[in-house]
Amino acid sequence: MPRNSSQTFSIASACTALILLLTLTIASVSRHGKAEPRRARHIKVAIDASYSNSSQLGSSIRMTSHTSSMLGEDDRLSVYRVDDKCKKVFPIASPSAAPPLDTDRFRADLIDSLQSLSKEHGTHSLEFWQDAIATSIPGMPSAYYYLTDGFEENKTPAEIAALRKAAEQLAASRDVRAVYLMGLNPKTHPFWRSTFAALGARLHITGPLTRESIAQFEEAVDANW
Repeated sequence: MPRNSSQTFSIASACTALILLLTLTIASVSRHGKAEPRRARHIKVAIDASYSNSSQLGSSIRMTSHTSSMLGEDDRLSVYRVDDKCKKVFPIASPSAAPPLDTDRFRADLIDSLQSLSKEHGTHSLEFWQDAIATSIPGMPSAYYYLTDGFEENKTPAEIAALRKAAEQLAASRDVRAVYLMGLNPKTHPFWRSTFAALGARLHITGPLTRESIAQFEEAVDANW
């Protein structure tokens, strides 16, 4: 989507822009405009379903369900719910598992999996990063999306060290094309930039759905694949 300094973004248009940008991570086009040979890829999404991020939950579901509709024949999509614990809510390979993927049903299943709030306090994403890394397929390009306000309540020094180790593992893999932390409260940016520093330019952090966060996301999207 072309950048326009005079354009005003509403919450709805910001969400639409994020959907388009997610789509670009799946559709690979060469620098010369000629379509490259299609490569299977793995999209890994974690959605923060904690109380503090509830205002962004609807946008997260919409973005993720739209991304599912863009899967190629050999692409994979994994979706996790993160709050005081982590649960994989959607592993799928298209089309072998469910040809064709019913986007409306997928969205309904996501809503069913995410709408209830945990009674426990805290947000712990460590298990998402560890499981997503452990289930990676060698040679398959991947992109990671953590849709969250960025707060990791009740984190321990051991968890922080483990998150840093996970970032180092991601950085060491040539298959990992990008890691996006999207929707973050600005107060959490220093923590994530420090903890995931090993990823360097492959780490992209955006704030809540505003014009500035969309512009930041646009700058890196072309290099994903």
